[in-house]
Amino acid sequence: MSWWDKHKPKKEVEFPIVVTLIPQKLAVTIHLHEIDVCGQSLSCWSYVSSGFSSVGQKEIVFTLKRELREEVLRYPGAPLDFFRQIYPLACEGQYVDSGGFTGLAPGFLAPHLGGVLYEKSNLRIANAELPPDLLTAIVVTPEEFAAAYDFGNLRVLTLLGDQSRYYPFPFWIDRRRAGTVSNASIAQMKQGLPGRLHYLLMNDCSAIAHQRELLQVYLDQRHACYFRSFIDEIPPECTAFAFQLCLDATANCCLVWQPPGAASPRAIADSAMAGGSPPGTESAIPSEALMGGAFLSIFMQETENTWGTAEDGFAVALDAKSSAEVKFALISVQNAKISMRQQRQAFEIIWR
Repeated sequence: MSWWDKHKPKKEVEFPIVVTLIPQKLAVTIHLHEIDVCGQSLSCWSYVSSGFSSVGQKEIVFTLKRELREEVLRYPGAPLDFFRQIYPLACEGQYVDSGGFTGLAPGFLAPHLGGVLYEKSNLRIANAELPPDLLTAIVVTPEEFAAAYDFGNLRVLTLLGDQSRYYPFPFWIDRRRAGTVSNASIAQMKQGLPGRLHYLLMNDCSAIAHQRELLQVYLDQRHACYFRSFIDEIPPECTAFAFQLCLDATANCCLVWQPPGAASPRAIADSAMAGGSPPGTESAIPSEALMGGAFLSIFMQETENTWGTAEDGFAVALDAKSSAEVKFALISVQNAKISMRQQRQAFEIIWR
């Protein structure tokens, strides 16, 4: 017997529908609504949890695109089962947050999907009051999950944004979409900069490239001890390292991963910033864009100071004096600003 056959309403109901999963503890409100994507309207179900916050976990939403022939009341039960299964984990203090993930066996909502990435939600539903600090659950393929696990969520999310032509990433789940990562591309990623360098995976650090002149990196003081340990563990003979970035709230475009050696960078942009046109390639993005990226790599003991884009991140080369200044800034939680070879170009570290 299917989930729907066991739980179908006995009489006509209207949305939103409240489903009690654990009496007095956990419920889900299912909204039926539409979202606008590049001028096209998509019908969606949004499953909004209620009860996680009482045990210290942020509430979570799954937004699921409804296919044309699906009846509005035949919403899939998988998200409800998911909420019920993770509630005991939340009660034990095993929380998820933006930048986190949950591994699943293939077959969640679609045969080729298996794994959930979490990011801050920007969902808006007319006449609905949503929980504060809501997390969006993005369901991905096993290959996409593997890429996120190794290189951070932003690498996968921007690939999804590029595929759907939506900045910064689609917050809805399209069960019929193709995967954006293959085993071959994972092998290429491992040959890229983060895959070849000492790499620190953490959330809440970001970077903004201003008009290709000023590269500002924002670091979270709560993670200072991790940076200190990371720098201390780098072997003396190693002259390069990298760390993960998330998308800064002020960014209006973001680099998208391409195989190492690609002729030019690629990015997606906020349509409002791009003159109302859909997100597209980096060549269509104005020079005044505030660009984010998925990682920062630093090469020390170079002959001169420079920075630029690489894959879906940023690469900074520093001479011996500047290398020492940056390492000191990372270890001692101090801000630093380094002039580059090119006039008016600079690299800045800002703790906040």
